[in-house]
Amino acid sequence: MRFETRIDLHCFGFLSLGWIFCFFLTLGSKSPTFDLKSVERVAMALNLITAQMSETIEYVVTKRQSNFDYFKRVHQGKAHWLNVVKLSKAHIAKYFPADKLTKRSYRWLTLGMSVGRILELNSGASVCRALCQLLDEYEYYFNHLPTKEKDKARPYVFSHYVRPSHYRPVNDNEPVKTHIHKVGKQVSYDFLIVPDPALRAFVDYCEVVHSLCDVLSLAYSKLLDPSCQKPIIHEACIKMDKRIKDLVIGKLAKDLTSIATPVLKMQVSCCVCVS
Repeated sequence: MRFETRIDLHCFGFLSLGWIFCFFLTLGSKSPTFDLKSVERVAMALNLITAQMSETIEYVVTKRQSNFDYFKRVHQGKAHWLNVVKLSKAHIAKYFPADKLTKRSYRWLTLGMSVGRILELNSGASVCRALCQLLDEYEYYFNHLPTKEKDKARPYVFSHYVRPSHYRPVNDNEPVKTHIHKVGKQVSYDFLIVPDPALRAFVDYCEVVHSLCDVLSLAYSKLLDPSCQKPIIHEACIKMDKRIKDLVIGKLAKDLTSIATPVLKMQVSCCVCVS
């Protein structure tokens, strides 16, 4: 709750400063002699906006990287979940049926490989746009696409990123918009990688989560690029982070809590019996 409140306050500050900026511009447009003090005030307002945007992004990146590191250590058995229960691979395997755990592993593998390819992009703004598009494609593929259509998706072949045929260059000043593209009746994914389904049998859930956290942490570090301080990109970064929180952090936390609850009950009952 503290995190969302802080971001909301920053956004309120941006709006307030935006009104101040517009006010000074209005003064300048009415008077042919735009005095030096007004120019200095506008410059100070712009510098303050930029500083606040930079501070917000730094806070988000630091917070998420801390989250990802914690999830890694919990899945490695190096940290207690919520400082209460230490979990192992055996606990996770015992809680989830084999087919359900395999599906979860495949979903995280798909997202991790897709984010990994985005790391090839240079600017932070490009990474932000790519992540927004990827999250749309990821949700569409797993939550809305019929099973028959999923089977038609061509398995990924390891290679460097190649832009899809419908891609057009985007100016950093353009709004961040996402689309599910289709070529004929076939969905064409810009950034989603569909691993070969045969890999499901060889995937280790904990290792996949570990790798997913690594690539997401690296992707977030690219958001510290100055190109992400533009208002349009900054807003997209905040919205993208909220989706990562819902799609990844929230789901991992919910799973770990579900796994830890029976383990904790068992440990408590054992302590009661001993006493």
